[in-house]
Amino acid sequence: MNEDGVERGRGDRRVLLGIVAAVLVATGTGLVVYWAFWSAIPRAKYGKLRDAGDAAYEAGDLATAQRRYGEALVLARDCSQDEKVLRDLLFRLAGVSLEQNDYPEAITCWTDLLASYGRDAEPNLEQVRACHQTLRRLKGKTHSPQEALAHAQRAVDISRDLPGVCDEMLVSDLLVLAKRESLLQDFESAEKHLAEARGLILKHWKEDSRQMGEYWKALSFRYWLEGRGAEQHEAVAKANEIAIKNGDPPFCVEVSPAHPSESPGGRVIREEVLEVEIEEY
Repeated sequence: MNEDGVERGRGDRRVLLGIVAAVLVATGTGLVVYWAFWSAIPRAKYGKLRDAGDAAYEAGDLATAQRRYGEALVLARDCSQDEKVLRDLLFRLAGVSLEQNDYPEAITCWTDLLASYGRDAEPNLEQVRACHQTLRRLKGKTHSPQEALAHAQRAVDISRDLPGVCDEMLVSDLLVLAKRESLLQDFESAEKHLAEARGLILKHWKEDSRQMGEYWKALSFRYWLEGRGAEQHEAVAKANEIAIKNGDPPFCVEVSPAHPSESPGGRVIREEVLEVEIEEY
C-alpha cells in the first residue's frame, strides 16, 4: 500500500473512533468512562503519597510523613473520595502532627473528623463523643487566644449541625466558646453564648445537674475577668453547691475570708484552678 493509502486508512480510523466517541457521549457511557479514567489518576497518586507517608513514619522521619499525609489528603479531597478514605488520612495526619507537637494541625484534623462523622446519615455517637473529647484535650495547645477562639467557634458550628446527637456536646462547646470570648474581653458575645447554654441545660437537665454546675463555673470565670467580685462569689457558691450535691469535689475555694468585692479583682478562684481553666479551654 502506498503512503496515500496508509494516510487514508488512518483518517478513516480516526473518523470511526470519533463517531464511536460521539455515540458513547450521547448515551452517557462516554462520560462515565472518561470520569473513571481521569479520576483513577489522582486516586493512584494519593495512594502512593499515603504509602510514602507510612514508609517515612516507620523510618522515623516524622516531618516527611506529615508532609506526605497532608499532600495525600489534599488529593483525596480533590477527587471526592468517600468519607472512610478521608477519615483514614485525617487519623494518620492527626497522629503524626501530635508527635511533631504541631497542635494546630492536629486540632484541625480532629475538627475535620468530627465534621465528617456529622455528615453520616446515622452518626456513630461513640465515635463522635470520643472525637469531641480529644478536641477538648487539645484546645489548650493552641498558639494564641485568637486561634483558640476560632477553633471554639468552629466546634460550636459543627455541634449545631450534628444530626441525632443530643445537646450535651453543644452545651459544652458553647461554654468553651464563652470562656474564650471572655479571655479576649468580648463579654457581650460571652454573655450571649452563656445564655444559650443555660437555655439548653434547662431544657434537658435540672437546676442542680452537673451541666448547670459547668455553666456556673463558666459564668464565674467571666465575672472574674470582669472584676465583678460579688457576682463572681455568687456564681462560685452555686458551682460548689452543685458539685457537692453530685458528690464531686468543690470547684474552687476563696483565697480570702473577706467578701470577694474587698479582695483585689474579686479573686476567689485559686490560681491553680484558673490555670487549669485556661489550659483546658
